[in-house]
Amino acid sequence: MMHTGYIGTKEARALLTIVLSTSVSLTLPQDMVFQAGTAGWLAMIVSLAVGLAAWGMFSRIAKRAPGKSLVEVAEEGWGAAGRWTVGSVLGLYFLLITALVLRAFVELVIGTILPNTPAVVVMFLFMSVTVYMAYYGLETLSRLSQLIGWTLLIGLVLLLVMDWREMDFAYLYPPLGPGWGRLVEVGVVKASYFSELLLLGLMIPSIRTVTDVGRIAWNAVWVSGLLMVMMVLGYSLSFPPPAGADNPFPFYQMARLVYLGRFVQRLEAVFDLLWVIAAAVYIGAGIWGTAQSFAQSWGLPVFRPLVFPVALLIYGLAALPADYPQTAALTNDYLRTWGWVMLLGLPAVVWWGAVRSNRRQREG
Repeated sequence: MMHTGYIGTKEARALLTIVLSTSVSLTLPQDMVFQAGTAGWLAMIVSLAVGLAAWGMFSRIAKRAPGKSLVEVAEEGWGAAGRWTVGSVLGLYFLLITALVLRAFVELVIGTILPNTPAVVVMFLFMSVTVYMAYYGLETLSRLSQLIGWTLLIGLVLLLVMDWREMDFAYLYPPLGPGWGRLVEVGVVKASYFSELLLLGLMIPSIRTVTDVGRIAWNAVWVSGLLMVMMVLGYSLSFPPPAGADNPFPFYQMARLVYLGRFVQRLEAVFDLLWVIAAAVYIGAGIWGTAQSFAQSWGLPVFRPLVFPVALLIYGLAALPADYPQTAALTNDYLRTWGWVMLLGLPAVVWWGAVRSNRRQREG
């Protein structure tokens, strides 16, 4: 594959952290409360542990085949069929999840900021910006992420701090919710919220210092995981389980709770801007990841000719759900329920192929 540029460790970490953390402003808090009740934040800790297990798999692959993407490592272990299969599966997954996240953010914008604007118009505006970022590749996406990363982090922490007066620890009882068995089950399944870690498998060849890949994944999973735990915990403290499980826009509703006096309230517009920026980075990274996956799968030297066709596919798929409830159901019941199979299974198959390849080389 041809590379148009390289990115540093900090830039790659910022991009991956934003992509992994974007779900906190969508259905993540409501989904965890719906699945695990008052103990949704504990289930999120289990999900974080599974995400760290996936980090271990990526570290092994990066050490065994430094500087090569998941698709390239799959080709070494399983031949051309492995390259085509892994690249196509990754491309389809990023295509679907990017389309659903795009539609979810569009519905969020329509439901909270622009209620009279058609969904197709908002989607077109989103795509106009994100296609530009995706076309210019990881350098643009990662540098923008590094530029805005701390602002997004501080904004999320400030939201939780400013909502402190509205939180009630009584909402956390019973503390184990449905019990340990159910918590572990939910935690493993909802590790799907870390499935975007697969994007790192495509970023590896573009990272300037290849030995930093494991550290990038470790830091991104830890930071995004802690943000997810904090957000689910703050959400659980702010709304009782019945209300929390039925809240379609959890991040927006938490922003509306902010009241620090007569002149410091209704700050949701500020936080809306933050999650729109995060959404733009996520969708741009999703378009790039989809185009890069298919390009590597088909053996193309560059990904850019695929950016516009991929963007059109994402736009078309995002327009298919009838409304926000259907979009949330498709996301939570399918991609965020079975994504853990992609997160753990695909790297495991690639790593196994790399081990077999190295073993054959030693024996030969």
